[in-house]
Amino acid sequence: MLELVTHPIETRKPRHRVRAFARRNPVLGSQLTLVYEVLASKAAVVWPVGEARRRDELWKATCLECFVAGAGEKSYIEWNFSPSGAWQAYEFQDYRAQRADAGVETPGFEVLRPKLEEASGDSVWRFEIDLDLPKRFDTKTLEVSLTAVVLEVGEEAPFYWALHHTGEKPDFHARSSFSFLLDC
Repeated sequence: MLELVTHPIETRKPRHRVRAFARRNPVLGSQLTLVYEVLASKAAVVWPVGEARRRDELWKATCLECFVAGAGEKSYIEWNFSPSGAWQAYEFQDYRAQRADAGVETPGFEVLRPKLEEASGDSVWRFEIDLDLPKRFDTKTLEVSLTAVVLEVGEEAPFYWALHHTGEKPDFHARSSFSFLLDC
């Protein structure tokens, strides 16, 4: 698992941590498995509830995100996953340009029972997500950004987590932050 970090401008100390990882199916290059872990006491994080269906604006609450592009391409897909099971996928033709719902299948989404991490005493909330990417990704190296928006109880603004932040403010769409490479 890879540790995600908050943006350098963040001055608050979070009561949670986030780890993530992505792996590609070695036979079917358009299949991707994402694993996220949020380490916190249950009472520290605002856990969204609701229907497990496709819907917009998931980033306004605790949300796990993944951005995927073919190496060197301007277009990319943004995936959003709520711990409630709700999800969304948008396709962009360039940086935040020409957004449309991505024509993708409903992802497999599993929330595993929290386990206690002995070192910290925190619960580990584990989320496993299986994606079928469009076939155009089959033979391309993928540039991936693993991110999360986590709202804590008692906080008005969420924490923005990523493998790599670029820019003066959190901006998950910045292509320079798509730093995790997955070969085909």
